[in-house]
Amino acid sequence: MKINLIFSLVFLLTVSSFGQTIDKNKLDSLFQILSENNQFMGSVDVAYKGKSIYSNVTGLTDLENKIEATRDTRYRIGSISKMFTTALILQAVDKKKIHLDETIDKWFPKIKNASTIKIRHLLNHRSGIYNFVAVADYMDWNTQEKSREELLQMIEGFESEFKPNTKASYSNSNYVLLTIVLEKTYKKSYTELVAKFAKKLKLKNTYVGGATAFAKQECYSYNYLGSWSKSTETDMSIPLGAGAIISTPADLNSFVRQLFGGKVLREKSLQLMQTIEDGYGSGLFKYGYADTDKVSYGHTGGIDGFRSMLAYLEEDDLSIAICANGVREYTPGKIRIAILNTYYQKEIDFPVFKENTLSSDDLNQYIGTYTSPEVPFKVIITKDKNTLLVEMSGTGQPPIPLTEEEKNIFVFAPAGLRLGFNPQASEVTMSQGPNKAILKKE
Repeated sequence: MKINLIFSLVFLLTVSSFGQTIDKNKLDSLFQILSENNQFMGSVDVAYKGKSIYSNVTGLTDLENKIEATRDTRYRIGSISKMFTTALILQAVDKKKIHLDETIDKWFPKIKNASTIKIRHLLNHRSGIYNFVAVADYMDWNTQEKSREELLQMIEGFESEFKPNTKASYSNSNYVLLTIVLEKTYKKSYTELVAKFAKKLKLKNTYVGGATAFAKQECYSYNYLGSWSKSTETDMSIPLGAGAIISTPADLNSFVRQLFGGKVLREKSLQLMQTIEDGYGSGLFKYGYADTDKVSYGHTGGIDGFRSMLAYLEEDDLSIAICANGVREYTPGKIRIAILNTYYQKEIDFPVFKENTLSSDDLNQYIGTYTSPEVPFKVIITKDKNTLLVEMSGTGQPPIPLTEEEKNIFVFAPAGLRLGFNPQASEVTMSQGPNKAILKKE
């Protein structure tokens, strides 16, 4: 595939006294490649010591009306919202309005194990409370408004997945409950609490969202099915503190620097956020970089077609924020690595994307429902024109588009999902990270 690159004069922007640089030219070329290959629509901002040293915006906020994104475009940030919710909770802890070791039966007496689940267990996903977005019919109602009472009634009906604090499992239910705790503690809505929090930190583009409002420079999100297709829109009454915030990369970088700079929490509370157990901190993840000892903290986000990532490297006072309203193979995680490579003066590999050469008829050999005793759901393979789709029954997730990697092998890069088909044996090998299973077609 021929890749057309437009190079301007090369220059390096010095960003520290240690001679570290960021190669604007290389990053501009990377984003041009992503744009030309329909791989990424969104906005990126890199900040050093609180000052933006690189930014890039590509794609449209509304394909139908061909409205281009700008640096001021606002995106749904999904689970990065959990960082804000955690900060609000820990501020309440610092003010002694609530206590980390309080059990939640004070607020939610009907939840299973409420008398042994503590606030800290909600923060670091050690509660054992089932993730409500994984219910089988989630996609049937996620676009409809839900009251706090309806969400709570649903969560109260779940059986516990494990004894509290014996292990960890990511659950959006935890942060819906934390939202309600905040509202009951302060006697104000989560929307009001976030607005006050953002105003204090001078985050002018950060707030709890509602239906997409172009008057506020918000954007739609898209999935790629041979071409960009508008995604459904989750009603923001559902994710609440788990994923209802809207922001920009510049605001996110400002927030994370103030957080780690001691302007939001006491040192003890910040250390709690950074304490990782079974892969989870409190509202934070920990990211490594290549084979170095460099560590960053932050969170990823995904809601509808939006994908986001926020990462802060404390030792270098460097932050990277990525907000996208359309992503295919080249994920925000890969963009973070490319940015760090330029910052640390390493080479980056410009991606070459393989065009899908399969016709709709070629995909028929893969279509069907696949099962295995080892997998607690059915894997349903369908198609949309010449794009293969996969759906996991009973997970509440919509069908997701797959990209052909090589013959009989398809991937969904954002989730690290890989499907290797054997049409002659009517089976598929599904792998994600260390997990692998062989499923047979029904």
